[in-house]
Amino acid sequence: MKTQIHDLRKVRMWYEVKELSSNPGNSDSKIAKKLGIDRRTVSRYKKMSEEEFHEFSMKQRVYELVLSPYYPDVLSLLSIDNGLPAAVIEDRLKEKYPDLPKVNSKTVYNFVQHVRRQEKIPVPEKIRQTEALEEFAYGSQAQVDFGTAQMRRLDGSRRRVYFFALVLSRSRYKYVFFPNNSLHRENSRPGSRAGLQVYRGYPREASL
Repeated sequence: MKTQIHDLRKVRMWYEVKELSSNPGNSDSKIAKKLGIDRRTVSRYKKMSEEEFHEFSMKQRVYELVLSPYYPDVLSLLSIDNGLPAAVIEDRLKEKYPDLPKVNSKTVYNFVQHVRRQEKIPVPEKIRQTEALEEFAYGSQAQVDFGTAQMRRLDGSRRRVYFFALVLSRSRYKYVFFPNNSLHRENSRPGSRAGLQVYRGYPREASL
């Protein structure tokens, strides 16, 4: 019954978007605010004919049916931690169910949002507790990072490269070292030594 009501709401929403968009004074943002939906949804619905919309709705319904057996699991995860991202929920489901249907991550995201709507679970507002830090003195702190990347050769082929980067926090002056193989303590030392020689000194503090 809930699914049928949800489908009727989507159909009504499509008609309302079409009706409101017939007024040149209604932008996508204005329509989205009036209807309480995402601006991208408004843009998508505007481009769809009635036939395309019903085909789209049927596809969404099939995806929903594929993941419906996992509704209680998603609800349980959201009940424990309402702030869990859909990507984390997808990983938890894959860990618990090795035979989880292979669907796109966007499908999982849509299903999580569907569970939220059905159970009236709001998305928590994210508030970042941040404040400005005092400026470091020039050369007093350095930031260190290392990792790998795929880079393209001139002939179009690709090669994995390893890098070690040293950045001065205040001036943002950078030094990058590329070892020949994977990074570990021994082969990262030449890079750090060379970087400190370029900087002509040692910072008091280094952070990863």
